[in-house]
Amino acid sequence: MSSTSTDRREEEILSAMSKVERALSASLSITQEMRHAVDDQLPSADALILRDMNRYLTALSEMHGCCEALDKVQVPTEVIRMLDEGMHPDAYARDLATQAIREARLHKEQHEGLQRFKEAILSGKDLAASGEPAASALHSTTDAPSAGGAR
Repeated sequence: MSSTSTDRREEEILSAMSKVERALSASLSITQEMRHAVDDQLPSADALILRDMNRYLTALSEMHGCCEALDKVQVPTEVIRMLDEGMHPDAYARDLATQAIREARLHKEQHEGLQRFKEAILSGKDLAASGEPAASALHSTTDAPSAGGAR
């Protein structure tokens, strides 16, 4: 998937989520107004409740209209499990970031190790051309501390 289509998809999702958030906020506000009308037992409470029910259904309809865009959002089952257990979804993001950092460090170390190995091989070839045994050149290169310092 290209970067442009990914960006467009992310914008669609954010727009849909924003619409849902506005609709939820409107629904909550309408529900509170309906409760106050019923609690106050106003003579015109029926008219107010009918008006608010229409507004409420409109807000729910707007939320339902966002479903198509949000249906394609994939939530890892691990996040759902964590939510069910009462954990905050940021814990999943934190664990995921920690794992990514750990893997990045591992790949960096592997890359650095392969670079040192390549340099040792090339150094051994240069020494072989000069007549020095390659094994001693390889051994002396791998014993030397890396350019990044001791670990």
